[in-house]
Amino acid sequence: MQRTHWSKSDKKKLVDAVYAHTKNNRTSWAEVSKLLNRTKNQCRKQYTYLSKSNPIQKNVRWSGRQFGQLFGSVLIHGQKWELIRKLQFPNFTAEQLRKKYALFQKRRQQGEFLIKMIMSDKTISKDLIPHMVKFYEHFKNLLFMYNNYDKMDIIARQAVTKVYEELNLSVLVEKMQKILIANGMEI
Repeated sequence: MQRTHWSKSDKKKLVDAVYAHTKNNRTSWAEVSKLLNRTKNQCRKQYTYLSKSNPIQKNVRWSGRQFGQLFGSVLIHGQKWELIRKLQFPNFTAEQLRKKYALFQKRRQQGEFLIKMIMSDKTISKDLIPHMVKFYEHFKNLLFMYNNYDKMDIIARQAVTKVYEELNLSVLVEKMQKILIANGMEI
C-alpha cells in the first residue's frame, strides 16, 4: 500500500466512506481504509487535509439564518454533527459544523465575560446597570447580525459605538475600551 497520490475520485470515495462509517462522531478508519486500499493513517490524514482546505466552505461567511439553522438543529438533535450535516448542511463536514458551533459559543462567552468585567467594576455607578443590560442586548444582536464571527474586535467596536450613541456615556465607553484593550481586542 504505497499509494500516495489522491485523485478526485479517490477523494470523493474517501469522503463518502467516512460519512458511511462514522457513528456518534467516531470514524472507523479500518473500514474506510479497506474500501480505499490505503492505510488508516493515509485516510485519516487526507480526510483531515480535505476538511481543512474545503474550497467550498473555507472562507464562507455564515448568515444569521444559517446560524439559526445550526442552533435549531443542535437544540433538536443535540451535538450529533453527522446527522445535522446530513439534514441541513451537506456541503460541510461534521467537524466543520462542530468547530463553527464551538467558535460561536466561545465568542458569545467572551461577550458575556466582557459584560461581567464591566459590571464588576466598582467605579461604575449602580444606576448604570440597566444601561449595561441594554449594552449586553446590543452586543448579542450584533453577534447574530455580523456574518464573520472571527472578527470579534469589530463586533466589540460596533457595540461600544452603539452604546455611546444611544446613551452618551463617555465614562462607560472609556472603561469598556480599556477592558477591550486589556483582553487583546483592539479598538
